[in-house]
Amino acid sequence: VTVNLVNVNGGTSYGQADLAIRMLPAQYNYNQTTVQFEVSNVGSQASGQYRFIANLPGNNANQYTSSYQPSLTPGAKMIFTVRYEQGSYYGNNVVNVTVDPYNEVSEITKNNNSGSVNVYGY
Repeated sequence: VTVNLVNVNGGTSYGQADLAIRMLPAQYNYNQTTVQFEVSNVGSQASGQYRFIANLPGNNANQYTSSYQPSLTPGAKMIFTVRYEQGSYYGNNVVNVTVDPYNEVSEITKNNNSGSVNVYGY
């Protein structure tokens, strides 16, 4: 038996998880920048464990890969905080975050798995 669910976009869901990311405004304290983002499961099944990648400003590949995070039940949300030293990253920069970057979670869509926020280095 397959249960079809209609999502808000008018598409059809087959009882899958759907991790979505929402970026929050960056915060600054001396030479440290704090970026927060919310990961929510907008699907109809638990997500299972997942990871995320945060690409931070820098000349080289300044990337943070998380450990596995606990499963999110449908409707559950978790806020993550990433702090980094600004170093010599002056001017406008961007922090990009991707949840489930290795496609380990079966989801309704991957279109809502990435987000970015502009940060300013002093």
